[in-house]
Amino acid sequence: MCKSITCIVLGVFNIALMLGGLALLILGALMKWNKQLLRQICDTALKFISERLGGQTSQLADTALDRIQEFAGPFGTVVFVGGIVIVCIAGLAFIGLCCHIRFFLLIYAVIVGVLFVAHAILLIIYFANKDLILNHAHTYMRQAVSNYVSMTNGGIDDAVLTILMPTVECCGYDSANDFTQAGAKFSRWDVVGEMNFTNLQYPVPCCNLNQNLGNTSGLCPSSFTSENSFISYGCKERMERQLFDKVALGSLVVLALTGVVLALTIVHMKCS
Repeated sequence: MCKSITCIVLGVFNIALMLGGLALLILGALMKWNKQLLRQICDTALKFISERLGGQTSQLADTALDRIQEFAGPFGTVVFVGGIVIVCIAGLAFIGLCCHIRFFLLIYAVIVGVLFVAHAILLIIYFANKDLILNHAHTYMRQAVSNYVSMTNGGIDDAVLTILMPTVECCGYDSANDFTQAGAKFSRWDVVGEMNFTNLQYPVPCCNLNQNLGNTSGLCPSSFTSENSFISYGCKERMERQLFDKVALGSLVVLALTGVVLALTIVHMKCS
């Protein structure tokens, strides 16, 4: 009786575990390789570039999308590989349960136990020291902010931030003041369509591009406020909270399923 019940419950939980693994696999693959998804996410900024800045800058925007995908890639790789491993071990469990191979279940229990501990450690490290996990993304973001000149300058870093900041709704790395620090290359002038902006306090991409831009008082980038721009939010904190934290917290569901499956496997083996 015990064996039959645990076998059924374990089978159900393994289906859930496999679905969770597939979700992580797909999410990781999208983060690392799906440029079209990234294009949809960055739709507002890309429309602005296409309509206001012209075709040559639009070509540069494609290269910038590749760069954004590149620095988000390592995190996507971890999620993708984790999903593959989870799907594989769930398959191993099904073989053990269906064919009544105790050795497979033993191997499965050991692997699940190791994964459970490793997953928990990774989450602890991430929330205790995010820079350790996201170092690659943070390093590039700091460099891009330091090297930013203007949208019309046409550099890769200019294009990356022109896309990234309106999409994530942020300005600068830690804050908008990063563009005013010693060593920053921000030129304080830019051209958008037929409008020439001079003596800019912050870059034009820090503006909310869904609102009108202009030289008149109250309009960004003539004057930056928390209502017409994103100067109140640094990109480091914003990216972590809107993307990486959500993925990490979502993986807690997989961690919980892994723990339940491990316990059920041990109980099932004791009942056998």
